[in-house]
Amino acid sequence: MKMCAGKQSRSSRWSSWTVCLKTVALLALCFPACALAQDQRVSQYAHRAWPVRDGFFTGVPLAITQTTDGYIWVGTDSGLVRFDGSRFEPWTSPDGKKLPLNQVTALLGVRDGSLWIGGEGLAHFADRKLFVYPDFHDDVGLGSLLEDRAGNIWFGRIAAAGALRTPICQALPTRTRCLDQSDGVSIQSNGASGLAQDSEGDLWIGTDGPLLRWKPGHSETYLPKEWTRTNGLETALSVVALPDGSVMVCVRHPGAFGGFQRLSMGHWEPVRVPGFDGSKMTAESAFRDRDGGIWLGTFDAGIYHIHGNEFERFSSEDGLSGDRVSAFYQDREGGIWVATSGGVDYFHPRKVTTFSKREGLTSDAGDGVTAGWDNSVWLNENSLDLLKNGHIHAIRTGHGLPGRMITAVFEDSFGKLWCGIDHDLYRYDGSKFDRVQGGGDRSTRFMVGITQDSRHDIWAEVSGHKHELIRVHGLRVVEEYPDSIIPSARALAAGPDGMLWLGLRNGDLARFHDGHADIFPSPGGPKSFVYQVVVNSEGTVFATTSVGLVGWKDGTSHLLSSKNGLPCDPVIGAAWDNHDALWLYTGCGLARISKEDVAHWWRDDTAVVAPEVLDVSDGVRPGLPNFNPMARTPDGRLWIVTNSFLQMVDPSHLAPNNILPPIQIEKIAVDRKVYEPNDSLAFSPLMRDLEIDYAALSFVNAQKVRYRYKLEGRDTMWQEAGNRRQAFYTDLHPGAYRFRVIASNDDLL
Repeated sequence: MKMCAGKQSRSSRWSSWTVCLKTVALLALCFPACALAQDQRVSQYAHRAWPVRDGFFTGVPLAITQTTDGYIWVGTDSGLVRFDGSRFEPWTSPDGKKLPLNQVTALLGVRDGSLWIGGEGLAHFADRKLFVYPDFHDDVGLGSLLEDRAGNIWFGRIAAAGALRTPICQALPTRTRCLDQSDGVSIQSNGASGLAQDSEGDLWIGTDGPLLRWKPGHSETYLPKEWTRTNGLETALSVVALPDGSVMVCVRHPGAFGGFQRLSMGHWEPVRVPGFDGSKMTAESAFRDRDGGIWLGTFDAGIYHIHGNEFERFSSEDGLSGDRVSAFYQDREGGIWVATSGGVDYFHPRKVTTFSKREGLTSDAGDGVTAGWDNSVWLNENSLDLLKNGHIHAIRTGHGLPGRMITAVFEDSFGKLWCGIDHDLYRYDGSKFDRVQGGGDRSTRFMVGITQDSRHDIWAEVSGHKHELIRVHGLRVVEEYPDSIIPSARALAAGPDGMLWLGLRNGDLARFHDGHADIFPSPGGPKSFVYQVVVNSEGTVFATTSVGLVGWKDGTSHLLSSKNGLPCDPVIGAAWDNHDALWLYTGCGLARISKEDVAHWWRDDTAVVAPEVLDVSDGVRPGLPNFNPMARTPDGRLWIVTNSFLQMVDPSHLAPNNILPPIQIEKIAVDRKVYEPNDSLAFSPLMRDLEIDYAALSFVNAQKVRYRYKLEGRDTMWQEAGNRRQAFYTDLHPGAYRFRVIASNDDLL
């Protein structure tokens, strides 16, 4: 039987897997041997949880790893489980051998693609075969596993019944070897539960006595005198090596030398950042991610995440599956996996960052956003919130805010903020609010929109018992134009030529200059609703409406809608990034349209654009604010407000997911009988139904993984499967077939 080899190629935007099928008197299958980041708080990450209580596991998760074939492995106190992005399945070795342990306390996926499994014994799974180490005894367990830079496998040994043994051993191909005095290890202990390798290549081992540092032929121990009085109660449960040569150590019980400690040049000190004191923690596990962030798992308080001089806590109150955290793991795509007493959790930075009360906003009721010249952002909600240099400041009623309800907000070219508050217009200079005087010193009424013209005067659309357009010079209204001159508007913006552009309540566009208005009927019809008007530096006008994006240029209006390739018709906000791409905040996501596509659409309003769309799975939370929905700060970040949250996307830091998803054929079912994939399967030519299950192992945004498959000899074209992970055939005749499947990740790679 001729074998075929699967191939994954970076020259394609799809990774692939190929299977040969041959039906003559037999049907045979032959399988190949191979198969953002923006700074965010953990509360802003994408988070998924698989709780034990929902039946995902039959035991408590204790360890997590990933093998090079893409699978996630979870060790529990009732066995080993494998995850493919859709299902957690109890694992058994395809060669029929059984694991020598029920409780899996340590897992390690190594560079050669194999899997090490530890607990009440030690096993190695490689090339679809399981090897069980015979020299493990019932009185010996395994606390941790480590692959050093040379590819050697080390494990921490745990002895039962108080027996004292050397704490660190090496796994050789067919046996284990534990270090002793001849290797420079002179101490014995009841157990070792933490292993790490530092920047110099030395191994660190946490024992129930001292912390041990070892290199061939030499070892050193570090033992705070406070530990000696606890008879092993203070134990280094987890050790994390840092690039500067120091290590962080988890000690379950808090105290001056307990909790979360850092050992540097022989000196112990608690890990501290403002507001966080490691000596007060019940530290259980710790991990350093690839960006330098520290993840601390506690015995009863969930997770602490430390980055730089800031920290935050994430616990069961925030959705964590459990508050006792036993292990962390970072996968090949950068996702963080967490094993807790209540299940497994997964965290990954989102492409779109959400700000809410959790991050310090006054409330979850954002109603308009304004960008400042210094990259600050103003959010009008129940208060006036300012985001600046990573911090949030609020001006509240009774604490500087001269009213209760904030309406339209605008920052002028001098950095002054103009705010509609209750039924008046105010100017804020950073220290005080000054009220704008209307005619006869009356109220200026309810502000709908505010802008500034080329002469630096302020224009505002006023609503109330009557609608007006007003011009403000200094702090006084100097002109008023009733709706008999300029129809009532919902949004306004100033162009570089001194013209004002207004989005009218009936959906039309109006150009206003020197007291005269020109009306341009909306190509979307009379039922369209205008949300925002923006004008670029060339004087091109865009209005976001309920039926699409309306553009006006050189006397011609165009409509960009779902007929032109937008993900849906409602367009709520619009802004350009620093590369002149147009971003549209739509009712079903955030769409980026290239400069070239926009130019093509201007030349031909029937042209179809190809937007890149960020949706709910990327963190977008659609909503409809009452005032300015979208803005860009000078640094290029785009800010969007819904009726609940403030969101941000940084187009310059939208790093694509460049990791090709490994594709696995998971099972074959013939006439409902399931077969494990291997190199030679034979079936009767009378078979009726064939089902092939496959998976592309990408976890960042699994619902966006897309598949195509083709059964050569039967299919003449690739079959678009979407995110379906099964292929079905019911009409195969005896003959030769080849099944191929290709997949792309969330960024179409």
